[in-house]
Amino acid sequence: MGRLSSPRAFGHNGSNVAIGWADPDRDLVFAYVNNLATGYVADYTHLAAVADAALDAVGE
Repeated sequence: MGRLSSPRAFGHNGSNVAIGWADPDRDLVFAYVNNLATGYVADYTHLAAVADAALDAVGE
């Protein structure tokens, strides 16, 4: 869910090619699906970067 999400954020990573989460402190729900499957560490890092970019785009 990225480094920028609030402590109350919750969600689930699906096979490292999809993620869905909610951040109740920001009233934000996010879903992302792609076909990038390169390996656990690279995929997890990619999903966290996408989540951080989304959080950065909406601000606090």
